[in-house]
Amino acid sequence: MLTTPTLWDTIIIRNSARNTKQQVKSQVAAFLSRSGSCSLDVSIVDGRDWLHLFKGHLNRVRGLRVSGKSGQLKKRLPSSAPHLESLRIMMSLEGTDGEYYAPAQASMPAVFHKDAPSLRRLWVRNIGHWKNRALSFTNLTRLCLEGAVDEVNFPRGSPTNYLDFLHLLQNSPQLEVLLLRSPTQWIPRIAAQGAFSDVVVKLPCLQTYSVSDASAVDVAALYANLGLPRGLCMSLHDIGEPEIEDVELFWDLFPKRGAVHNAQVFEEITRVEITVGMDYGDTITVNGAGPSGAINIELPVEDPEEENDVDVLDLCIRSISWWPLNELWFRTIQMWDDGAGASTTANPAVWRGLRASSTLQKLVFIHSQELDNFLSSVRSKRGSTDETAAYPNLQQIWISDESAEDLADVCEALFASLVMYRGETPPALREIYLQVSASPLSKDVVLLTPRLTKAISDLRKRFVVHFADDEAASLRWEYGIELPAWSKESLNFGTGHSCKWWPEWKPWTRSQEELEDDMVPDEEDEEYMYASF
Repeated sequence: MLTTPTLWDTIIIRNSARNTKQQVKSQVAAFLSRSGSCSLDVSIVDGRDWLHLFKGHLNRVRGLRVSGKSGQLKKRLPSSAPHLESLRIMMSLEGTDGEYYAPAQASMPAVFHKDAPSLRRLWVRNIGHWKNRALSFTNLTRLCLEGAVDEVNFPRGSPTNYLDFLHLLQNSPQLEVLLLRSPTQWIPRIAAQGAFSDVVVKLPCLQTYSVSDASAVDVAALYANLGLPRGLCMSLHDIGEPEIEDVELFWDLFPKRGAVHNAQVFEEITRVEITVGMDYGDTITVNGAGPSGAINIELPVEDPEEENDVDVLDLCIRSISWWPLNELWFRTIQMWDDGAGASTTANPAVWRGLRASSTLQKLVFIHSQELDNFLSSVRSKRGSTDETAAYPNLQQIWISDESAEDLADVCEALFASLVMYRGETPPALREIYLQVSASPLSKDVVLLTPRLTKAISDLRKRFVVHFADDEAASLRWEYGIELPAWSKESLNFGTGHSCKWWPEWKPWTRSQEELEDDMVPDEEDEEYMYASF
């Protein structure tokens, strides 16, 4: 078996300081010999110059990943790479003394003298300075770029940097995957203000698009200059500062009708779930899907006591209210057992837009206080001069709470709002689904109490009530809306879950043990950890 050439076609050089130069040279020579004529995937991730060991075999290298400063890489990489298909580069931002290099030393070097005709997959991390015409590749199908988060030592890009970036995209009309992380080094603030409104790069083949660790300014700029196709699977992760001051830019996270180049992605989003909490730092996550595409938008919420945090949820609900929604889920995930954590709720006034929806057929509330806002919006019809029925086509309400007593409270509130005030009941509402779903941290045993039994019986005087208490039904509640296959992927770069290129859209569907299994041990140097690409 050890004589099979394909067993030796992947060569990774790391921690080379533990071996002598002769040992590294002998090991590489053994791999080159035993791999025969197979294509090679070469990784040199210790920042040292070992590429000369592959002299005479570079025509076999199909995948290459290297790391170092700009000048080092420019000297080490060959002048051409006619057969190279995948290139991954990690720029060094700081020396061993912890001091940052000058931005020019962390810029992407012009490599291969633009001679890499077979290159289709490019991944560059830690771009401290965008160097114009350095990435002059064409016909890429996958492109992942990461800037430097530190804007003090590595300032924002210039207008010419941004135009050069757009030119790179324009040269790759077959691009299928575009992942951008911390893109400040090539997006100037004026780009979000329409400075390049006459430039639109159409990406008709794009299937997956992600922007993470960026501001609403960056997202707005990209929306203005990219022609995003219908059917796109898109993720905006960790968007915005803790305080989003410019509401107009926030609205650009959810393009509306009239945004010519990208609104088509959102025109037929029919299923949405809004999740509050989910993590040890509170977040608001919006997942949506439909015939026109799929989206994932995650916004950080630093302190649930701050008024601005409530505004974030309000703006999310207002932004989706014009979508032709068939089903809408609200979920609160509590990660603490002491009552602390996520408690963000929307202003009741933002439900007015949802109340008028003629397409909404299903509302789901899982441990969510938004149910109170829904009932308030139904009751507010009483005495109104508006003759339009509230939620005219709403057919189902699904409600899950943590205990039988809490669910009994909910049922009694439903009875008071929807049965006693029959005139305000949504006219098409026929079914109510109920579930007791204890918090993962709870040790309570779920029991159908006499009070809950009576509350359900009262509701059945007016509606068909389903009480879900089996495992199959619980899984149906837990998973939420249906999403495309790409949303189930997770591309992490670096240690742990702090560096996400493409985040999971529904991590709460996995157990805590599964999430912990994915964590990379701290002793692993993050520069060696590359996601599948």
